[in-house]
Amino acid sequence: MKSMTGYGHGKVQTLESLIEVSVRSVNGRFLEPRFHLPREYIAFEGELKKILQKNFSRGTMDVYVLRRVRWDQVESKVVVQNSLVKEYDKALRQIAKSLKTKFEPSVEAMARMPDVLKIETQDHVSSSEKKALLKAMETACAACVTERTREGASLKHDMEKSLKALENLVGEIMKVREEVKKGLQAK
Repeated sequence: MKSMTGYGHGKVQTLESLIEVSVRSVNGRFLEPRFHLPREYIAFEGELKKILQKNFSRGTMDVYVLRRVRWDQVESKVVVQNSLVKEYDKALRQIAKSLKTKFEPSVEAMARMPDVLKIETQDHVSSSEKKALLKAMETACAACVTERTREGASLKHDMEKSLKALENLVGEIMKVREEVKKGLQAK
């Protein structure tokens, strides 16, 4: 007997990243997976779903995937959004003019404005990273199955205990019933 609730976690380290997968299941009539993936892994959702279907037939399943990239292993660059800088400059000059104050732009202040600096990274997922993701998913599913089995055994034990208590109560009621029946017949 297996419970419908459970949790499992899988973690795999590669040269370029650390991947963590958490699987949480709750009661559900059908298998309803909900994936919470980094955008780099969206293409692998179908493969992750197959692993889930291999391990579970029912339940609402939340799958959380965390990807921590080693920045020294990733190609990245900082890009200045020049058209946005010009728009911020224009807007700040209008504010200064309406307040009748002197406008003295600083490079540091402009760089702190939202979306002025954009970090572009190589979002390529290597085949070794993909294998690590699938392995972490398998590990998390196996851990969740183990937890559901353990929880199910505990629930079974509790139900058997309750059933035994009910059987004892029924036995006592039957004894009292016979005594009451004899007493009514005597009256």
